[in-house]
Amino acid sequence: MTESFTTVEHRVRSADGVELWCRDYRPLRAAPAAAGGAGAPVVLCVPGLTRNSRDFDSLASALAATHRVLTPDLRGRGRSGRAADYLTMTHDRVENPIILLLESIGPSALMGHSMGGRIIFSMLGIFKKRIEKKYIYKVLTECNFLLIYIY
Repeated sequence: MTESFTTVEHRVRSADGVELWCRDYRPLRAAPAAAGGAGAPVVLCVPGLTRNSRDFDSLASALAATHRVLTPDLRGRGRSGRAADYLTMTHDRVENPIILLLESIGPSALMGHSMGGRIIFSMLGIFKKRIEKKYIYKVLTECNFLLIYIY
């Protein structure tokens, strides 16, 4: 079977220098916006505190034929950088590189698990002037999962 997407790995540097690692699943057939096409819809998947981007591998692979899917590792998790002082693992420092990532990709569907969902709720406050519509697809209290569409 031929792959309908490719993956690119990149990093975003937070304000204090710690790097956030991210896997970017990109469809092979979507015309990029820079080339006059609409580009693929973007989905940003944020994992929970003790989890990492691999939690979204199956979902990202399924969506990647038609969507651009970004799956970052949070600060201190997976392939992302770790601060020398563990006391810097504060909500604002975990959130900062996610904000930078969101600013770089524009309108997105946001999906978060556990603390990733809380980070997304913070994004709603930070980006409220850019939000024309939001859709809360499902909040399952038993697994603490959240999907919101923002554009």
